[in-house]
Amino acid sequence: MLQAVHGWSSTYERLVKSQNFFSSYLTQEDLSRLGRNYVMTGQYTDIYFPSHNVRFIAIADGVDSNKGESEIAPFLNILNEMHARQTSKKVKAALHTKFVNGAHYGAYPPIGYIKDPDQKGHLIPDTDYMWIVEKIFDLAAHGNGGAKIRRLLEEAEVPTPSWINYQRYGTFAHNIKKTECQLAESGEKNGDLT
Repeated sequence: MLQAVHGWSSTYERLVKSQNFFSSYLTQEDLSRLGRNYVMTGQYTDIYFPSHNVRFIAIADGVDSNKGESEIAPFLNILNEMHARQTSKKVKAALHTKFVNGAHYGAYPPIGYIKDPDQKGHLIPDTDYMWIVEKIFDLAAHGNGGAKIRRLLEEAEVPTPSWINYQRYGTFAHNIKKTECQLAESGEKNGDLT
């Protein structure tokens, strides 16, 4: 009985991990969906699939292993790998430019800051929690190490970034400790850090 695997993403990973096919043919939108590494893709299309009687079809590229070896497939594999590398370089360069200009592109701002509602990627000081950053800086300036600062903050029940995000956005509840839940019930406090 013939079975088909119609993959539109991560086919290469499935192939590498399993090395055991339950299907006698594999269809893809194009060769780039099979893999971006032209050597490995070539090994699958030229060696692995034929030796395991797997029919490979890349629809958009017109590649069908039953029609014999495709002369254009190796070139398409090389072009796919080059395209992936170029795209990666362009994305990295664009992000680098944004970061050099001081932009922040993360889901949540670091503690002591909030996202500027008027300008995307711009952070403004958070007046509600700025005191935490100032305390940490002050403790570090007085020679305290990271472990001691963490211990002092915990003892004073200072809200953690995960607690602040939970309060604001309803996220990261899995990181909240018992002391933080007690803190919520009693109200936040600016712990005495001596």
